[in-house]
Amino acid sequence: MRARAWAVLAVALVVTAEGLGGGGAATKEREKFQGTWDVLYLMKDGKKEVPPKKAKGMTMTFTGHKFMMGGSEPEYEGTCTLHPDKSPKQIDTKVTYGKDKVIHTKGIYEFDGDTLKIEWTEDKAERPTKFSTKGGKGLRMIALKRQGR
Repeated sequence: MRARAWAVLAVALVVTAEGLGGGGAATKEREKFQGTWDVLYLMKDGKKEVPPKKAKGMTMTFTGHKFMMGGSEPEYEGTCTLHPDKSPKQIDTKVTYGKDKVIHTKGIYEFDGDTLKIEWTEDKAERPTKFSTKGGKGLRMIALKRQGR
């Protein structure tokens, strides 16, 4: 159940793009997130918390400025802010519904075709600067694949 909760949190990170505002590059970046994504796996400190078999049926959905993560019912919902002008690109989230309500995360993300990878840390920990969940720093990573492609 805990692994599923983390997967939901990760989805929340991706789905909501609150704070992007205006047009231009920020709006185009937010549009890349829109839709439903299948959870491929979830990692913590370099170890798979949710392996592919258990991730089956878990999704993350982004609609406008909101996200939802779960299976047939939402387990987590929240908002996120994208910073596509940073290198690596950054994402901040706030879970507003779910077991771990009112969690703030700081992360990075990257697209590779129809796959999206997000790595993050919570609360007062420092934002990751590169993709590597190793090191025992409480880093988490989720890999998502866009549905329908």
